[in-house]
Amino acid sequence: MKKVFLWGCLMLSIIVVGYFFFASSLLTNKDDNLVADVVSDTSSNNITDIEVLEMPVFEIFTENSTPIESKREYINGKLSISNVSKNLELTNEPLQIRGRGLSSWYLIEKKSYRIIFKSKNNLLGQGKEKARNWTLLAMHYDKSFLRNEAAYFFASKLNGISFVSSSSFVELWLNGEYQGVYEVCDQIEVNKGRVDIDDSGEEEDIGYLVEINLFPEDEYNLIQTSNGETYEIKSNYVNSNQEKYIADYLSKCLKAIETRDRETIGNVIDIPSAVDCYIVEEFMKNHDVGGTSFYFTKPKGDKLYFGPIWDFDLSSGNADNDNQDPAFRSFKYTYVGNLYFTNIQQSSWFSALRKCDWFNDMVKKRWKEVRKYGLQTADHVEEMANKYKSSFERNFTKWPIFDQKILREPDEVLAIKSFGEQVDYLADWLRNRVIWLDDYFAGTAEDIKPKILVRKSVVRNRGQQGR
Repeated sequence: MKKVFLWGCLMLSIIVVGYFFFASSLLTNKDDNLVADVVSDTSSNNITDIEVLEMPVFEIFTENSTPIESKREYINGKLSISNVSKNLELTNEPLQIRGRGLSSWYLIEKKSYRIIFKSKNNLLGQGKEKARNWTLLAMHYDKSFLRNEAAYFFASKLNGISFVSSSSFVELWLNGEYQGVYEVCDQIEVNKGRVDIDDSGEEEDIGYLVEINLFPEDEYNLIQTSNGETYEIKSNYVNSNQEKYIADYLSKCLKAIETRDRETIGNVIDIPSAVDCYIVEEFMKNHDVGGTSFYFTKPKGDKLYFGPIWDFDLSSGNADNDNQDPAFRSFKYTYVGNLYFTNIQQSSWFSALRKCDWFNDMVKKRWKEVRKYGLQTADHVEEMANKYKSSFERNFTKWPIFDQKILREPDEVLAIKSFGEQVDYLADWLRNRVIWLDDYFAGTAEDIKPKILVRKSVVRNRGQQGR
């Protein structure tokens, strides 16, 4: 009996191993249009049904299955990509990985990551050029998953913005455990095909990439402008004279805006980039635009350019304040360039520019040209949601958060209990936003005076949380 039992165990083991080899082969051997059926073992929420994979599959194994617990220190790992066409597959590609994010790193369980390859790679074929640095965004604050995608789609239609991040959705397994859906984006950095400027040299007037950052976690690479705002230099520089140069140039631009004179401002700022960036940020009603994740580029020997744009999870009706103020969440009313108030997250640049009649005239004219792309953006959101519906819904089986307030969702969003309804809310919000902006720029819709009248720069010590 003992021999029979052992023989039965052996045969069962062979069957189980064979089954998993077969399931694995479906992921790695397919034609371009083949959709694989695999077992989605998400462990923590016990999903073991056979599902259809719609998205590319990322499998990352860290060295010795080391958990990723730092957003400063990289650990070694390998990436395999499947459920894609053959030319986009990767097998055990060496990389380094660490955490990323401000409040999202500290406040939520589903983490975002930054990865660096040993050699340049055009991940999923989505970038303009090969690069070593890429981001994996958890998008946990955005229960539609599609606000970044919407902003990048819209911005890509506007030629005043020189670089817009690419975007793809994938399902991620980390050290064998299902992590849900992630958005793969470019790293905002100086690089060919990204922010393509020359930041080399020791002279003052080199290329600069800077980010407004009112919530710095450490003191490195920080500068302050004449209005007390904090910026982080994201490009390479080698001496303090260069730090002073770009800080002084930003202050010079802010002082030029105060004159409201078009020629004075145009001598130091590329106005078309300011117009297009304002339209994107205002259309999306982005709450982070004045506090973090807003970039400026100054090429060598050139003016200051607005952009690249970045980070729209707290936009388009997905953010509120403690007062449940409609100015924050409604598709009505301006926020980015609201003339009645200045909030800590609102843009001092756009609020000041909106006091210039000629700038408003340019915005109105440009809006008429690009409003059609706003409607196309709403259509695109619905198309992406339908294309990847099963994958997005599987994410929320792993992370059942529809009834949870993750950060600053308004009551309208918290009341929505399904992915499909989250997408409907976003698409409807975008279409209604186009209609309201039509009326506002035509002078037939009034703005609102919000309840919050506070602005202050927040400088945080290393390790503190911030958004």
